[in-house]
Amino acid sequence: MSSLVPHRLRFLAAVTVMLFFLNASPAQSQLRIVTYNTNTFGTEVGASPVRRARPEVDVVLEAIGEESVNGIARPADIILLQEQQQPRTTTQDLVNRLNQIYFGQGITYARGFRVGNTTSGPGTGTPTSGEIRQSVVYRTDTVQLISETSFGDLSGGLISQPRETLLHQFRPVGYGADADLYIFNSHFEANDDQEDLAGRETEAREIRRYIDQNGLGNRNVIVAGDLNVDSNFESSGIGEFGGQSALQILSADGNGRVLDPLFPNGEQVDFQIFSFGVPNSPFGVDLASQLTQSPTGQGGSLVGGGIDDRFDFILQSDELLDGEGVASIDDSLRAFGNNGSTPNTEINDGNTIQIDGLTSFTTDEVLDALEAASDHLPVITDFQIPAVLDAMVTNIPPQTLLLDEIFDLSVLIENGADVSVAIGADELEFQLLTTGDLIGSDSGIDLALGGGFESLVRLDTSQIGSREGEILISSNSPSVANGFVSIPISFNVIAVAIPEPAAWLTLGGITVAAVSRRRRMTS
Repeated sequence: MSSLVPHRLRFLAAVTVMLFFLNASPAQSQLRIVTYNTNTFGTEVGASPVRRARPEVDVVLEAIGEESVNGIARPADIILLQEQQQPRTTTQDLVNRLNQIYFGQGITYARGFRVGNTTSGPGTGTPTSGEIRQSVVYRTDTVQLISETSFGDLSGGLISQPRETLLHQFRPVGYGADADLYIFNSHFEANDDQEDLAGRETEAREIRRYIDQNGLGNRNVIVAGDLNVDSNFESSGIGEFGGQSALQILSADGNGRVLDPLFPNGEQVDFQIFSFGVPNSPFGVDLASQLTQSPTGQGGSLVGGGIDDRFDFILQSDELLDGEGVASIDDSLRAFGNNGSTPNTEINDGNTIQIDGLTSFTTDEVLDALEAASDHLPVITDFQIPAVLDAMVTNIPPQTLLLDEIFDLSVLIENGADVSVAIGADELEFQLLTTGDLIGSDSGIDLALGGGFESLVRLDTSQIGSREGEILISSNSPSVANGFVSIPISFNVIAVAIPEPAAWLTLGGITVAAVSRRRRMTS
């Protein structure tokens, strides 16, 4: 429940209580973030250089929005894209298609406009096969794109990268800057020769440098995209990187590190399905269900070979893995459509998965679309959003109060995060204090959809005259929306109820005054 109302509610005509919440602008809870290499190679029509995502991508993205995981089903809020051409063509076409899918549902998509440079061209010139770009699509009703930039070492030579990294700064609607997400959208160098390994290490190093140099070491940071790594420990051996692989550089201790949610302690693992001929389940994690390339057997512009690589990641900073404020929801990281039943074959070949929540397609139709849309699977993580502090006074006192009369205001304090399930938002921790002629204090915790917490505040009627005070409610929950509410209260106290004539009656032939008792203010 949310509406745009003042934080301060003035009581009029003694103690008149308005029954509504004091809160901030509507806040959107739960975010579904997707990274997807759509591989737009080979989609040109005739001699046109313009590429677009394949039509099957529409089915994939709509199905992602219908999938129910942990009780959450929602259209994607942020879609990080790789192997796009340029935002004004490839990505804009995808925006148009998404807006058609969700037409009339209050869901609208837009795209980022930043175009990172590549080593094969000036960055904004005529697209060529070497200009493999990243881009982003996002829901304007749930997140704001605050800023974008691109950076990286494109100097050439052995230690450089083929394309710049994009950085998107997003803010969930209804929250402040401390809830911002800083998302590095990357497409690392491919292949396994020394130059390509060094390219991946350069890209990882440049991201860590950017985080350090721009004070993002304790912020909500995501490094996502097609990272093209086979394991944590494939290193070029070049001394400049200290013998560390790209993932080791990204996860190295210090502010700004990003970790694999499957291995939040920075464990070093091989991502192959099989290790020494047996199923690979490092630290008890079933990797087969997390592999992303390749779902297709089509060949041509799409790399085939079956599901046998984990190339696509949503790595996260410690701040997103602690369960506080903005944070990833446990057990929500997934390679869409993969349950580990199709090793070394196409995603639609014998897959036993059942995608929960589908209404527009069958699971088989979605798997067929995944096989034809790209040679990568999308990777998805659902995130909780911070709590929202709402407060309201629920009972109406008399217009005036007698000296030493007892009356308690009932204050309902609630986590007002707009969620479909409780895990979609952080818990609300609150404190209630009073000032002036009010008596009471309290504290508590309310989960999203928890029903609220009732606190009592007593009016101090120990003195005659005009009385006033404030109910102060605050929350220190991380990145909470509307974290402080002040409710001013004013009331009057009188000494006694003064009788006065109300009407004349005749009783037994004698005229008398019928008296009513009415409270009057005296000084």
